[in-house]
Formats: sequence, structure tokens, C-alpha cells
Amino acid sequence: MYELLEFSALEAVDYYKIFISRQFDGVGGVWAAEVKRALKYLASLTPPYSLAIGVSCRCHGILSLLKVEGD
Repeated sequence: MYELLEFSALEAVDYYKIFISRQFDGVGGVWAAEVKRALKYLASLTPPYSLAIGVSCRCHGILSLLKVEGD
């Protein structure tokens, strides 16, 4: 599923990040270090740009599409 989200975002937006959800004691989640790296990278971008942020496991996913504008 995460490949499908990545393929969908690839041509639709300027930047994208698809997080792959893992099982942590029976609950899906993402490693904090991975989120921290993504946020640091996003902070370095200069608006305007379009962005897709997704979270997915092997069977389902969520994709959010955003437009970031300058001041």
C-alpha cells in the first residue's frame, strides 16, 4: 500500500513523505526519529510548494495533500 501512496503523490505534489507504520505492542506507529528527520527537512523548504504526507501499513493508508504558501 505504501508504494501505491508514494506513486500517487509522486506526480501530484512537489514534495512528499510516506511514513511506513510499524507495530508497537499491538498499536501502529512511526519511529519518532523518522518524523523528526522529516520535520527538519520540511522546515528547510522555501514556500510556495505542494506537499503530501502519508502513513501506511501493508493493507491501508492515509494521504494528506497540502499547499504551503509564503508569508
